[in-house]
Amino acid sequence: MKHLEFSGEYRELIISGKKRVTIRKRVNLKVGDEVYVHCGGEIIGKAKILEVEKKRVDELTDDDAKLDGFKNKDELIKELKRIYGDSAEFYVVKFEFEPSDAINPHEFYYGDADLEEIAIKALEKLKLSENERKILQVFFREW
Repeated sequence: MKHLEFSGEYRELIISGKKRVTIRKRVNLKVGDEVYVHCGGEIIGKAKILEVEKKRVDELTDDDAKLDGFKNKDELIKELKRIYGDSAEFYVVKFEFEPSDAINPHEFYYGDADLEEIAIKALEKLKLSENERKILQVFFREW
């Protein structure tokens, strides 16, 4: 399943349903996709992608901004510039959120396996690039 990640500052807006849109420079999402929603380092639920629309920055509206948890278009554009610089086009992604109890992604994917065990399995089982192998070797030295 795909993932949609947010800064922790958006957690309450997402859970409350006030944030039902995210505006991104790039997306790998399409209508109908179900995704895990990460916020502040935890999985806080799932979302279904309802719409993905490409827009120029001058086509963004106050409605887009409000669905994204901002007061108005000007506030939204200010934040987009802070994150992405002077980008001309964005994807407006509308989603329907279903909350769950917060889950640590490590526990979700690996249960009680420890990081050393995971790294050993990766070295044994995966076709890793030389650079990826070096990273895991550094992990073992520092661990």
